[in-house]
Amino acid sequence: MLRPGGVICLVWNEPQEPSPLPPDYEAYLQRLHAPALDAVRDAPPWPELIARGPFGEVHETALPNEQVLERNGVLTFAQTVSWIAHRDAEERRRIAADLDAMLGDGPFTFPMRTNVTWAVRE
Repeated sequence: MLRPGGVICLVWNEPQEPSPLPPDYEAYLQRLHAPALDAVRDAPPWPELIARGPFGEVHETALPNEQVLERNGVLTFAQTVSWIAHRDAEERRRIAADLDAMLGDGPFTFPMRTNVTWAVRE
């Protein structure tokens, strides 16, 4: 439990356009991700959820950020996202092979926005 005076802070990266990934790779990831997105699409935004708790004013900011990954890093990252990692081993192997076949040479520069939402517990 967070003590009074403690800070809840959420930080996440949000991809921005243009994506450096090939269109077929992007489309495949979107098809894999769609069921997970449906599960959270109607969820209240983070600031609203935090405001329901024992917190003071909710603050938000966003900063531009770039991430550069080599080819192997892109493929490894794909295997770590929950909507791929939760699948059985055989399906993960098939997805990894499919992504490997679609991805060209790196490096890949990803334009991102780093979102930060925080509040102090009262």
